[in-house]
Amino acid sequence: MVKNFRARWIYWENVWVENATVAVADDQILGLTDAEDVTDLGDKAIIPGFINTHSHAFQRAIRGRTEHVLSSRLEDDFWTWRDAMYESALTFGPEDMHRVATLAYQEMVAAGITTVVEFHYVHHAPDGSHYADRNALAHAVVRAATEVGLRIVILPVAYQRGGFEKPAERGQRRFIYPSVDAYLRAVDELADHYKNDSRVTVGVAPHSIRAVEASWMTEIAAYADERGLPVHIHACEQRREIQESIAEYGYPPIFALAEMGVVTERTTLVHGTHLTRGELDLLGQIRPTIAACPTTERNLGDGFLPAKELVERGIPIALGTDSNATINLFEDMRLVEYHERLRYERRNVLATSIATLTGRPRVSTGDVVFPMATLNGARSAGLFAGVLKPGALPDLVAIDLQDITVCSADRKTCLPRISSTISPCRRHPPQHADLR
Repeated sequence: MVKNFRARWIYWENVWVENATVAVADDQILGLTDAEDVTDLGDKAIIPGFINTHSHAFQRAIRGRTEHVLSSRLEDDFWTWRDAMYESALTFGPEDMHRVATLAYQEMVAAGITTVVEFHYVHHAPDGSHYADRNALAHAVVRAATEVGLRIVILPVAYQRGGFEKPAERGQRRFIYPSVDAYLRAVDELADHYKNDSRVTVGVAPHSIRAVEASWMTEIAAYADERGLPVHIHACEQRREIQESIAEYGYPPIFALAEMGVVTERTTLVHGTHLTRGELDLLGQIRPTIAACPTTERNLGDGFLPAKELVERGIPIALGTDSNATINLFEDMRLVEYHERLRYERRNVLATSIATLTGRPRVSTGDVVFPMATLNGARSAGLFAGVLKPGALPDLVAIDLQDITVCSADRKTCLPRISSTISPCRRHPPQHADLR
């Protein structure tokens, strides 16, 4: 069925077209059209839907519950937060998982997100035993996403151990597979279950270099390569992770993962807040995607993404909401740039890097950060999306141009205003044009 949407502005192939109509079918964008049978959205700007490249939906349940210290423990960091998160993870049954995922995903829809990449690692019953259907919790998450109108890339997570020479902790028992074969069988079953559902994509995700040893990494990487699947992995989020990688392999994480065959163009490295110069240079040669999660990294005190160094090397940056403490990719794209302004004490840092590299006479910050939520997110997810052009997935979002933050925008200012000022928490939130 063909639907036609008319709006004041359409961001067609990354150029604003005024007073135009876009035609979409159930599975793809058809093109701009002169059709008379249209849904007129009025004073709106149609943009590609955002791709959220890193989500742990269940962690929304601890929002606000970790924002305190105890007089008996005044030092709070990622690792103490993780203990609280593990305790929460022990409590969810399939219906609980569905409910909390639904809440998270409803927020995402309101925030202009049309695809979520769910890094799913709560697999088993609270005592660590398998459910009769080993993918019961994954099905609960997928059901939540599709019910609210999201596409989902579901990434069952391989989790093997508690760290270098450490068995799994009590709080990790729901995450652990007994063998890499058991993990890959679960992935096979999940992929077979959704093979005819165009809204669902299945990939793989070794959790991190801490949680998965080299033999598992190489087998998972080979499995993904044979099937052309996206591979996502936490990398260089914490300094302790780097120390453990050096202790086990003699290298920082990126060098070790590259040697295992994990780092390719199809790989997404999540966080990357503590990359060394040597690792950055290696990534510049391979060009995986980096999934930055600035609102979560800010919340957890992880550190700053080296965005300028990544942009200068042509390494794509995508965005994720991670712990879902905040669900706002508009804020995430702003933070990628604003953190660099604070580090370098300059304005338009990433635009300066692009202008220097390309020689383009005018580059706006919107030109740099907007693709992080769209095109680069689609690259990470392995989808033809994040752009309005023929053949792309028909996932559109309409921005209300009467919102006080973006009103009176013109061709030059529309994208920078959307990127730098709008918020889904306003009275007039972005409206998801549900095409399915």
